[in-house]
Amino acid sequence: MTPRIYLDEDIHPDLALILRSHGYDVVSAHEVPLLGVRDEEQLAYAARQGRAILTFNTRDFEGIAKTWSASGQPHAGILLCYNQRNRRALGAFAGLVELFLQTVTAEEFAGVSLALESFRPSDLLPWPTGLCSGRTMCSKH
Repeated sequence: MTPRIYLDEDIHPDLALILRSHGYDVVSAHEVPLLGVRDEEQLAYAARQGRAILTFNTRDFEGIAKTWSASGQPHAGILLCYNQRNRRALGAFAGLVELFLQTVTAEEFAGVSLALESFRPSDLLPWPTGLCSGRTMCSKH
């Protein structure tokens, strides 16, 4: 099954529209709405919905991922994006997210935190070690 995605409030909500037009199950914090909510609450909402979270807020979510991993709290995945994109770059960004969604299953990504920029489909041999290379911040619990 393809991962279902929840876009953190720092991701432009048009990304959800683009990805949904390609058949993916994506919602934005702007649509729910959960704007101005603490990061832990954003991840908790995504986890309750069975959605991986996509965020530009790498500094905070790296720490949250470690805390959740240490405490055994389950989540559907944390997709970290280190290079913030503006609205003009949404098409290319959507392509990168779509490549990820075409390659990884929801079951494989559950409990994983991953840097999107480091993701390469050829890195998937074997799972999850293959995803944990280069600049990738990756942990599975």
